[in-house]
Amino acid sequence: MVIFYFRSRERKIAASAELAASFEVLRLAAPIVAIRRLSAAYWSAVMFALTGRFRSLFARQAEPYSEYGKVSFSQQGEDMLLARIFKGGAGFYVDVGAHHPLRFSNTHIFYLRGWRGINIDATPGSMAEFQRLRPRDINVEALVSDDDTPAPFFMFNEPALNTMSASLAAQRPKARDLYKVTGTVTITPRPLHRILDEFLPEGQPIDFYNIDVEGLDMNVLKSNDWQRYRPLCILVELEPQVSLDGLRDHEITQYLRDQGYSAESKLGNTVVFKRLDDAGVKP
Repeated sequence: MVIFYFRSRERKIAASAELAASFEVLRLAAPIVAIRRLSAAYWSAVMFALTGRFRSLFARQAEPYSEYGKVSFSQQGEDMLLARIFKGGAGFYVDVGAHHPLRFSNTHIFYLRGWRGINIDATPGSMAEFQRLRPRDINVEALVSDDDTPAPFFMFNEPALNTMSASLAAQRPKARDLYKVTGTVTITPRPLHRILDEFLPEGQPIDFYNIDVEGLDMNVLKSNDWQRYRPLCILVELEPQVSLDGLRDHEITQYLRDQGYSAESKLGNTVVFKRLDDAGVKP
């Protein structure tokens, strides 16, 4: 999610008026294009001019606050917290349950800063957008778990909710009518350590894991080889959400404590764990 802030009422009104005018131009131009059968090149030029107008509008409105504002692609500000931990230089991430190269992404802001990493998602066809928008990354379509038994993968009308968890797939449509399962495919899971064995560049240290697989995050963690792959930070989505009081005794907290990690921060459903020997965190 990219966030733009307009600090004054006047700026909001001006921005709304200019955007409305641009959309009106588009509405009026459409039938003209259809009637006159203008060329694709002409239509592309019109669209380029309009999108340029949007870009310049946002730039003008944001400019007075650019030194104070921040852009976040994350759903709950995770990338802004990570940016405070990893302040300098390029690094490497592994994103399990990556979903989309920009939307709800905890890694895209780092890609823009010159980082690269491995994006993994089980949704069929999901890596096409990653290949297009994140070509420097290594993009892998795979279901990750510590159990390699073929399993159903449930796909929702909201792809961010796709999951291997049968219980979540049954609960979510009942909790909110907005969501429904639109399809199911059977996939053979792969353990994380085997994916890293295959795709991680030789000698490449890992700065952080981002794990968000809708309810089966423990299975992903258990599939790692903790002797060989020890990122400095691990982001895990806890589903269902757990309170701060309950975090200490949560099974994932206890499991990662045994691996040498401690809960550092919590942002909504996401908990950030840091390696206890974190001297390697970039200054």
